[in-house]
Amino acid sequence: WKLWPDESWSPVSLLKGFSELWKTYILFGHGRFGKFNTGQKLFAWSMIICVIAITGSGFMLMFRDTFSTAAQEQARLVHGISFILIGLLLPVHIYLSLIPMNRHGIRAIFRDGNIPLSIVREHHPIWYEQLKQEGELGESIKYNDNMGRKKD
Repeated sequence: WKLWPDESWSPVSLLKGFSELWKTYILFGHGRFGKFNTGQKLFAWSMIICVIAITGSGFMLMFRDTFSTAAQEQARLVHGISFILIGLLLPVHIYLSLIPMNRHGIRAIFRDGNIPLSIVREHHPIWYEQLKQEGELGESIKYNDNMGRKKD
């Protein structure tokens, strides 16, 4: 699954990922990323957890007669925190996806889903190396394909 970290959730691995994000988004260089960077993976997992939490707490609040007052208060707290996190993370995600260095991905998604191989090599070197090892390189890469391969 592409949303799982390439190495592990260890602090060293996360720090390495954050340093690559710093290099890319603050220093405007090219970090070493696979198909997705550490920020994208953490955002995805944060959203998955928040949606599960907001749904579960929402059911608890909907059927409050079956839960104690303390459980209802905890459900309200979880519901509120999840909502705030989603409200904070989503605009940041949208902003970071629209800044100029990410426009090639936006164009690919809305046009035909293909990213030129030169963009993959430059912006996603780990993914490029994986595709090269598998012998799956063409003129472009199908971005939304699960394995990153161009379908014929």
